[in-house]
Amino acid sequence: MDAGVRRFCNSQCSLESLLPQAVRMLLFVLLALGHATQGLPNVDDVTIPPWVTTTTEASRSLGPVDLDVQLPRSIKPLHYVVKLQPFINGNFSIVGYMEVEMEVLEPTSNITLHISDIITKNDTVKVSDQATSRGLRIKKHEYDHSRHFYIAHLRKELQKGKRYILSMEFLGYLNDKLRGFYRATYKDVDGNIRNAAATQFQPTDARKAFPCFDEPALKATFEIHLARESG
Repeated sequence: MDAGVRRFCNSQCSLESLLPQAVRMLLFVLLALGHATQGLPNVDDVTIPPWVTTTTEASRSLGPVDLDVQLPRSIKPLHYVVKLQPFINGNFSIVGYMEVEMEVLEPTSNITLHISDIITKNDTVKVSDQATSRGLRIKKHEYDHSRHFYIAHLRKELQKGKRYILSMEFLGYLNDKLRGFYRATYKDVDGNIRNAAATQFQPTDARKAFPCFDEPALKATFEIHLARESG
């Protein structure tokens, strides 16, 4: 385990139940005490990629459109490793890293995740064969804002029954809406106002904290690391 971070969850759980109130209190305390920062990219190194807006034939019609917001069922997540560094005493940005081990249920050349209020660092997105560590080339990054989708289009098809690893760095923000990964304040024993951060992932707000398969049916195990600037 990296120095300055703690593991919060490594049992079978869904994003809907991840980080219940007791763990959020631990998160609150860890952020208040502060830990050394290691293993995470510098916030200054994150560049904003161009956003791709997709338009379907249905979206050009005059009437309302019922969007299918469910993720494709060709892939299921097995295990996540998530690293988050919130700058609670700075500009409230979040620098993060996520990798997820996936099993392919049906052949597909696309990987679709949920993201909301998150900027992916596209040059860090990698897909590799879990057994051989051989990388697969990504030909296009697509963002569907209306459905909160990030889609990685691959040059080769993922094979049914095999496992792959998807990893990426990203930039987020500690919002003030009490959803996802958000900022809060509290008074210390001396009456001073302190900044902190907390989480609320139910029912579908984990996607505001890190890219993920944000549906209750897509359960996985988690290894979560949290860090902050020292001082």
